Amino acid sequence: MSKTLNILVVRFSSIGDIALTTPVIRCLRNQLNSEVDYLTKSKFTDLLIGNPYIRNIYSLDNIHHSYKEKLGSNKYDIIIDLQNNLRSLQIRNNLKI
Repeated sequence: MSKTLNILVVRFSSIGDIALTTPVIRCLRNQLNSEVDYLTKSKFTDLLIGNPYIRNIYSLDNIHHSYKEKLGSNKYDIIIDLQNNLRSLQIRNNLKI
């Protein structure tokens, strides 16, 4: 059996865009033998709670100053940045993934 990949999906906003990421999460989990975590703003976490394909949901608002420590301990293999802005670039660079 292949190694389980740890994947972080990053999408901060908006409601419709976050909803459209759910098929991506399902495919990542089922097709890549992976554990998927999701990073978003706290006001959007309710959209993702209960999704059986997401292991952990992280709120950017709650981890703003310590995200490197909290997310870095998960040792992600891949970050899928669906936000692609300056803040998500900073997170990717700081996690060195």
